[in-house]
Amino acid sequence: MNATFLPFLSKEFTLLTSGVIELVYAVLLLVFFRSKVLLYPAIGFSVVATLAILIKIPELFENAFNPFSTNLSVLSLSLINLLAIRASADTKAS
Repeated sequence: MNATFLPFLSKEFTLLTSGVIELVYAVLLLVFFRSKVLLYPAIGFSVVATLAILIKIPELFENAFNPFSTNLSVLSLSLINLLAIRASADTKAS
């Protein structure tokens, strides 16, 4: 997969860097879970990543834990959090 998307980087560096970035982003989402600013990139990335993998590496969608199910989970949880933030703001405004 690395040769498809980032052919100029080594596989080990790409995996380590992407893993660290994902962990930092996850911690930020946990700490600032009431922030819409962090949710919009999560929604956008899950859609873009799913489409990119579908176009470039469609055979990954045959596995049990495929990118669609994982990214659909991220998308769903982000949308639920956005709705909860909006409901909380509406309750405070009333």
